[in-house]
Amino acid sequence: MAGIASYFQLVNSIDPTWVTFKDDFFTTLDETNVWNVVKDAGATAAIGADAANGTLVISSAATTDNDGGLVQSIQEYIVGSANKAIYLETKVKLSDATQTDFYFGLSAQAETDPENILSAASRIGFEKLDGTAELSAVCTASSVTTKSSCQRSLSDATYAVLSIYFDGTTAFFYVNGNQVQSIATNVPADEMAVAMFHLSGNNSGTKTSTWDYVFYAGQR
Repeated sequence: MAGIASYFQLVNSIDPTWVTFKDDFFTTLDETNVWNVVKDAGATAAIGADAANGTLVISSAATTDNDGGLVQSIQEYIVGSANKAIYLETKVKLSDATQTDFYFGLSAQAETDPENILSAASRIGFEKLDGTAELSAVCTASSVTTKSSCQRSLSDATYAVLSIYFDGTTAFFYVNGNQVQSIATNVPADEMAVAMFHLSGNNSGTKTSTWDYVFYAGQR
């Protein structure tokens, strides 16, 4: 697993049958051409101020439960096709790893409510629900979900690298380079978008998710 993102970047540089996308969140959150931002009333999504290497920060309102935001690619340009590989990776940390809902992966568009990401009809991703720090792997096709524990927990204010590799049949899930789960049922074949989401789990203090980068590679 080590260096797999670099491998896909190298493949893309010499093989036009691969496509890649990467956002380091250096200067602006491009809501015109790249990202669709869906927020609750008190939430914010913005580039981190003077953050080393660039970050995206999604924040909830300090006094509001179930407040948060979703940053999702404008276009549903990724398809989980048979015999077509997909790779997706991010580096992310949560200010409160327990009192938050969290999702990273691919999903159908969530439209006007960020929480819709948790019930989207098509998904391949990592999910963590309020009240636990433990990650789960989820695949949803036509609103039918297979969900399995990753046996890995996030820690407060500590970065974790989350990666998903789909080989055309099975979705494999990795945390910090180690495979933690695989799912071969209810893997969607629909068009999906990259999705980054978090929601506060109580009304005690601002909850944030900080995203260092997102990277995608896929076979055409």
